[in-house]
Amino acid sequence: VSQSRYSDMLKSPVRGSFQAVYSCDVLEHIHAEDEEMFLMNMTKSIQKNGICIIGTPSFESQAHASPPSLEGHVNCKTAHELKDLMKKFKEKDIKNPRIISDEIYQGAVFVAVLVKEP
Repeated sequence: VSQSRYSDMLKSPVRGSFQAVYSCDVLEHIHAEDEEMFLMNMTKSIQKNGICIIGTPSFESQAHASPPSLEGHVNCKTAHELKDLMKKFKEKDIKNPRIISDEIYQGAVFVAVLVKEP
């Protein structure tokens, strides 16, 4: 059964509990000062041992982006920067995520995070 829910991830998490959450081509549109709130709200809805997958264009790929694309991309990261952002969640003790894989694929950085209850 497929269902969708709407939530402003800068204000609150999606209601419910999920095995996985996925964000592709969203983080680069979130201002840096709001990124931790966005990610915190994403991870709040994940069940024990759930997974969070973040996909975003790499900083390096922006050299090839069109002007309209560049205009909306306010927060592109290198793979290292995205990994460091995920590691901040250990410091904040938010369900103690671990990065289980990351790879650069066709100009985008994908980071998978296993979220585990403390």
